[in-house]
Amino acid sequence: ADPMTELNVTLPQCELTSCPEANPVPVGYVKSVGGWLCEEGWNGTANVECTLDLGCGVTCSASGCDPPPSRRLESRLLVPPEEEATWARPHVERLLQEDGVGTCSDPEVSNPCKFDVSFCVGLELNSSCPVLCKAPYRGTGARGTCKAAGEPPVIEEPDCICPEPGPDSVPLGYTQVDGAWQCAEGYAGSAQFFCQNDDQCLVEPTLSGCQLLADCVLPDECQYELTACSHLSPGADCEVACKLPYSGGSTGTLRCPEGNTNGSQAAVWKSNELACDLHCGDDPPEGYAKSAGAAWNAFECEPPWYGTAAVSCLVDKQCKVKAEFSGCLQPCNAD
Repeated sequence: ADPMTELNVTLPQCELTSCPEANPVPVGYVKSVGGWLCEEGWNGTANVECTLDLGCGVTCSASGCDPPPSRRLESRLLVPPEEEATWARPHVERLLQEDGVGTCSDPEVSNPCKFDVSFCVGLELNSSCPVLCKAPYRGTGARGTCKAAGEPPVIEEPDCICPEPGPDSVPLGYTQVDGAWQCAEGYAGSAQFFCQNDDQCLVEPTLSGCQLLADCVLPDECQYELTACSHLSPGADCEVACKLPYSGGSTGTLRCPEGNTNGSQAAVWKSNELACDLHCGDDPPEGYAKSAGAAWNAFECEPPWYGTAAVSCLVDKQCKVKAEFSGCLQPCNAD
């Protein structure tokens, strides 16, 4: 026979009849008479496979049992690496590779432009992370804590202070006193300082709440003498009298409300409104005559005219008064 001839060998099909016992038993698996099962509360179907390595050693792996989210990290920690059975390692590694296993989901804050939570991404269960202020905000910072796997961490939002506006950016009506913003002289309201963010998180320091003080609107200048009331400013008052051809009581007092910023605000009477009566018709036309001893605007028909005399006093924009007479009829002349 030729010693160089290649030997043809048909290898038998060999299978492992059993897998070695796991020591320690991996968390989530229970050995029963009929084989391996998932521990109560775990989901899936237990599956055990054994293979021979190059050194003729038996390597076994288990899969198929998934713990609830709250115990996924716990399943890893209950088996220390030095005691972890070789056959359980692939299962643990698979758990650690799954999204959300033993970690919180992405953090959530009220203002992503204001708070920096980058250190809280992928936060492990029962771990904490620093929560900082994003520039240009400034503050002392706070922290976030992962309390439930698969859920956002609990975030303590820090007190982040808005950057002060530059000297050229302060609008009219605002001033800073001892570090606090106030309404400047000539303005009223409550100064509010805050930051606004656009879609690109660009920060714009904003001041609001202060409005320019405004004088009050005066009443009819044709009816009242308003010389003393020129530019009636908020909190001020003035004395007025009836203006001819009006007549009435002695005087009244007008006042502009304190802190008024409404340019349409009418001046108000401090007490009762001054009543002024308009009279006209000092030179009545033919057929009309003033009633003897009567009050203003009292007329009668002058004989032979007849009827009931009436007069209307009209005032134009220039405060000029015009009297319109009616009611007296001229008699017909008999032939």
